[in-house]
Amino acid sequence: MIDRDDTRSATVERTSTASGPPGPELPPTVLLDRYQIGRRLGAGGMGVVYAARDAHLGRAVAIKLVGPRIDPGSGQDRLAREAKAMATLSHPNIATVFDIGLCGDRLFVVMELIDGGTVADWLRAAPRSWREVVGVYLQAARGLAAAHAAGFVHRDFKPENVLLGTDGIARVSDFGVARILDEAERARPAEGIAEEAIASRTGCVGTPGYIAPEILLGQAVDGRADQFSLCVAIHLALYGERPFTRLEGADRMAETLGALRPPRGRIAPRWLQRIVARGLTADPRDRWPTIAAFASAVERRLGRRRRALVVAAVAAVAAAAAVLVAVPRPTPAPPPDWSPIVVGRDPEDQHHFMAVSPDGSTLVTVSPTEAWLEPREGAGPRRRVPLPPAGQPVACRLSRSGDQLFCSFATVGGTFEIWASDVVTGRAERRVPSTGAPTLRPQDQFDVGPDDGVLFAVEGGGAAWSVPRTGTARRVATAGPGDKLVEAVWSPDVARIALNIVSPAGDRIAVLDSATGAIAVVSGRRCEVIGWLTDSSLLCATRQKRNVVLVELLLPAGTGPAQERVRYNGPEYQALDALQTSSAGVLFGAARVDQHLGLLALDAPGPVRRFPSSRISDLFAAGWTPSGALIFGASVQGRLRIMRRLPDGTIDVVRAGPAAEVPLVVLGETIIFGRFPGGESTIPFIDPPRGRRYPEGELFRLAPGGAIAPLGKTRDFVTLYCAGGRAPPCLLAELSGDDVIAIDWDVETGARGPERARWSLTAYGGKSGSLSPDGRTLAQVQRFYGNGELSLLDLASGQRRRVAAPDSHFIFAGWLADGTLVALATTNRGSRIVRVTDASTIETAAIAVQDSDTSTTAGDFLVKGDGTTAAIMMTDWVGTYWWIPRSLE
Repeated sequence: MIDRDDTRSATVERTSTASGPPGPELPPTVLLDRYQIGRRLGAGGMGVVYAARDAHLGRAVAIKLVGPRIDPGSGQDRLAREAKAMATLSHPNIATVFDIGLCGDRLFVVMELIDGGTVADWLRAAPRSWREVVGVYLQAARGLAAAHAAGFVHRDFKPENVLLGTDGIARVSDFGVARILDEAERARPAEGIAEEAIASRTGCVGTPGYIAPEILLGQAVDGRADQFSLCVAIHLALYGERPFTRLEGADRMAETLGALRPPRGRIAPRWLQRIVARGLTADPRDRWPTIAAFASAVERRLGRRRRALVVAAVAAVAAAAAVLVAVPRPTPAPPPDWSPIVVGRDPEDQHHFMAVSPDGSTLVTVSPTEAWLEPREGAGPRRRVPLPPAGQPVACRLSRSGDQLFCSFATVGGTFEIWASDVVTGRAERRVPSTGAPTLRPQDQFDVGPDDGVLFAVEGGGAAWSVPRTGTARRVATAGPGDKLVEAVWSPDVARIALNIVSPAGDRIAVLDSATGAIAVVSGRRCEVIGWLTDSSLLCATRQKRNVVLVELLLPAGTGPAQERVRYNGPEYQALDALQTSSAGVLFGAARVDQHLGLLALDAPGPVRRFPSSRISDLFAAGWTPSGALIFGASVQGRLRIMRRLPDGTIDVVRAGPAAEVPLVVLGETIIFGRFPGGESTIPFIDPPRGRRYPEGELFRLAPGGAIAPLGKTRDFVTLYCAGGRAPPCLLAELSGDDVIAIDWDVETGARGPERARWSLTAYGGKSGSLSPDGRTLAQVQRFYGNGELSLLDLASGQRRRVAAPDSHFIFAGWLADGTLVALATTNRGSRIVRVTDASTIETAAIAVQDSDTSTTAGDFLVKGDGTTAAIMMTDWVGTYWWIPRSLE
C-alpha cells in the first residue's frame, strides 16, 4: 500500500472567511469558514482542537487547527481533493473526516466530535493491564488496516491521534495530515511549530520516537510505517519507555534509529513481546507483511475471533473516561477482497503443515505423528487422528465426504507412499505403495476424488495415474518428450483434470477432458501448485520476485487461453509451500525466510555470536580470505551478488555481474565463481534430499584486483571441492545420469583430469562434501529427510568409512587447516559443531542452535583458515498458513 494521490478535479473551491486574524489559537464564537468555534478541547504538537458547530448542517463537529503555514494559493485545490479522499474512509475505528481547508495560511481539519479524550489521556488516568492496552491498540490496528486498504498511510500514528470513548471504541484520527504537512515542510520551513511535531532539520513531519526509519531516510513509505509507530506505542504503554535507545545528538528524530531495548520484566507475555518486536524492525521487509497480519497474530494468541473489535477489559475500564458525544454509524460490510486471515500456529506448537476440507468447514493440522481435525467455526470438538508409521508426512487431503484423511509419506529410500486413515477409528490403509509397481511410484502431491480414488503424477513426472478405491489403476495422462508432469488435480465435478507441466520448452497448465481424453493448454504460466476454484476456474500459486502470488485462471467455454486475474500478491521474501482450495476459500502456506550469517568460536562450547544480514535472502556459498573477510553469494532484493563482510562488520558488493554469478570457492584472496545465464530464477535448483544443482554455465577466477579469467564451461554442474592453499587439489563434480562424477580440476587453467570418484546422487548431494587439506579424503553427508550419516571416502582406494554419532544427525562437514574434521550435527536439543577425531571419538566444539530456538536452524557452515571460526547460515523459518475466504467478485 502506498500513499494515495487522488487526482480527481476539485468540485469545490475552498476559501477562508475567519472573522479574526489566524493565530496559534482561536477565541470562541469565531467563524472559521462555515464553522462556529466553541470551547478548546485540547492541544498537541500538531495544533489545537476545538469543539465547533457546522452552521450549514447544524451538527456538532471537532476542528483541529494545525500547521505549518501553507501558501494558500498553491494548496487549496489539493486540500479539497484530500478532503474528498479522506471522507471516503468509513470504518468503526476511524474518526470520520468531514472537511479540510485553510484558515489564512494554516490548515484545519473538520471531523466528527469525540469529546472524550485520547488514548494518551486514558493511559495517564490510571494503570492499565497489558490486556487492556492490547485491546485498545488492536482496534486502532483495524482502523489503520482499513485505511491502508483504501490507499492511505497515516505517517504520524501515536496515542494522541487515537480517540477513545465511553462506548469502548477507539478511533484513529488525523489521516492525511502528516502527508500534507510533510509536503508543506519541504516547500517552506515551519515557523513556530513545536519540535514534538516537526523536525525541520530532517525535512520530515512526524513525532520523534514514533516516526518510522524509512520516513527519516526518505525511502518509499507504505502501511508498514504505521505498523512501526503502532508497535512503538504498544511498547511504551506496556513498559513505560520507548523501545529504542536514544542516539547521541540534538536531533530527536534519531530516537527510532537506536538499538532495541530488551523489555522490562514480564509485564506482558513473551509471545506478545515477539510479535511487537517484529513490528519494530528497522527494515520494513522484516516486519509483519501488513498491519492486519500483525493484528491477526495477536488475536490468534488471545483466542479470539478475527473480527472482534473490543475486548471485554476495554469495556470495563472505558467508563472511567471522560464524557463522549459520539456519532453513531453503521457497521460497514466487509470488502470483497482476498485479504488473508492467519490460521497457522506458531512454531512452538510444532505443527508440520495444515490442510482444509473440500467444503472449507474443517482445518487439519498435521504433525509428524498425528493429525487434528478442527471445525473452523467451532462447530464441534477437535478430533485426533493418529498417522501410520509410514515415514515423514508430506501432504494431506481430506476426502470429499470428510471421513478419510489421505496423506503422502516420504520413505527412507526417498520415495513416497499414500495412505488413507479413517478419521473416527484411526484405522489406516496403504492406498498407493512406493514399490508396488515401478510405474506407480507417486510423487508427494496428489488429489482425492468423490469415490475416494487417488490421482497423482508418478515419480519422474512421466505420467498421471488414477487409482480408484476398488478396481484397476488407469493412466490418465502421459507427459510429452522433454516434459515433466508434476501435478494433476480433479475439477469439483470430476469432469476435467488440470495438469501442471514443467518443460524446457515452456511451463504450462493444461486441462484434460475426463470423458474424451482431449487436452487443451490454457496457460503458459509457471505454477508451483494449482487447485480448482470452481468447475471453470483454476488457482495458480506462484512467486514473483519472492512474493507469493495467487492468480485465478478463468477457463474459456471452448478452446483457447484462460483469462488471468491476480487475486493476491503477498509480501516480499515469502516461500510458498502449500495450496489447497475449497468451496469456502483458499488455504495456502507461506513462510518468511530471514537468513543470517553467524560467527562461532570453535575453541570451546558457547553460544553463536550472530551478526544480521537482513538484505540477504539466500546464501549459496561462502569462504574466508587470509585477511579475515568473509566472501559469500547472496540474493539481494531478487538480484544475485557476490558480497563480502569485512572484519569491521561492514558488508559491500564485490561483484554484481550481468548474469547470475555464484561464488563456489575462496582460495586466498581469489574467488572461483560460476556464471549461469538466465538470471536468478534459473539457479539454484534445490532438491532437498540431493543438494544443489546448477544448469549449464561457465567457471571464472576473480583476482583481488578485479581481473577475470575464464576456466571453462560446466555441464550438469553440482559443485567444486578444493582443499585450500595457493594451488590446492580440486575436484569438479558433475552429473552423469543419476551419478555424480568427481574429476581432477586445475584451479589455474580449468583443465579437466581423470575421474577420481563416483557416487549416487540420490545418496550424496553435491554440497554435502568437503575435501581434506591433503586432497586424499572426501567427507560427505548422506541426507534423507532430516537424517544424515557422515562418511569418509578414500579417493585412492575408493573405500568408504562411516562415522556414527549417537542421537545425532549430521548436516554438513568440513576440515580444519590441521586436518581435523568438524561437522554440524543436530539432536532434539538443538544443533552443534562437533570435532571428529576418529570414527568413535566425537566431541562438541560449540553450540550452534539451542533447543529453545524453535524457528531457527543452522543450514551450512564453512571453516576459516586458522581453524578457529566458522561462518554459519542461520535460517529463521517461521511457517504461517493463511486462509482466504471465497470472495470472487
